[in-house]
Amino acid sequence: MESYEGGTATPFIVHWPNGLKDRENSINRSLAHIMDLMPTLMEVSGAEFPEEINGVKPNPLEGKSMMPLFKGESTSIHDTLYWEHQGGKAIRTNEWKMSALPGKEWELFWINKDFTETKNLADQYPEQVEELNIVWNKWAVKLGINHPQK
Repeated sequence: MESYEGGTATPFIVHWPNGLKDRENSINRSLAHIMDLMPTLMEVSGAEFPEEINGVKPNPLEGKSMMPLFKGESTSIHDTLYWEHQGGKAIRTNEWKMSALPGKEWELFWINKDFTETKNLADQYPEQVEELNIVWNKWAVKLGINHPQK
């Protein structure tokens, strides 16, 4: 059995004396992703996302600003996270995480109780696998990923 949490359970340290005065030396265990950096930096800087880059319309940003987390206004900015990298796939939503290596079947983990992903529950919860598979495939089609998971 593989473990997939490496790289997705990475600490993120923010040092911003002027922006985090009320939250100094605090720990926030909220779920965020590297894709949230650009929207966060754009909000902080007042920058706007370009409509066109060298004549090409860029894909919309998938991330969200982390400012609500930094300000303590929210404990979550994502309901669901999706990713695909070199044919490997994953979806994380609420307490479930489902992952698959290229050419392999989905593995399902109850991430709140099994953070290190040691118990594949796909056979015990086939309806959850099917539901998350449908959601992941819709996301993949939206982004033009050409190898939906079965």
